[in-house]
Amino acid sequence: MLNYFSCLCFIWAAVGLGSRLLIVRLGERWKDWEEHSAYTESRPKWLYAADLLAVAVVAFTWYMVWKTEITGAWIAALLLSLVLIKVCAQMYRYNSFRKFIQRVLGDRKLFRAVNWSVGGFSAVVLALGVYYMLQLIRV
Repeated sequence: MLNYFSCLCFIWAAVGLGSRLLIVRLGERWKDWEEHSAYTESRPKWLYAADLLAVAVVAFTWYMVWKTEITGAWIAALLLSLVLIKVCAQMYRYNSFRKFIQRVLGDRKLFRAVNWSVGGFSAVVLALGVYYMLQLIRV
């Protein structure tokens, strides 16, 4: 049995770890896709929908924190709220965000550090999802 928070964490971890596997598998093709397709010079239209969805998920998650009795649910909500930093950068400082992406993609050491950080964060989120899932088993 899964609750909202365990599902959220499992999906989030799957995206984080799955994208890291794709990066390893695709290599330079990933970098080319990210720089020339995902984050083009002019802001892609899909970013508006993605950013709106991110804000809605964060808002709904905080709503669920107050409506459910899942111990520590606020931790997932707080971590998810950090996504809003990226959303703000994409919406209000797109050119600076794109330059940052280009810098990361061009610097092998920084690229590796970002990927290891995302992988580690995803592992923590996965463990948090298991913790939330185990709360239902005890009930």
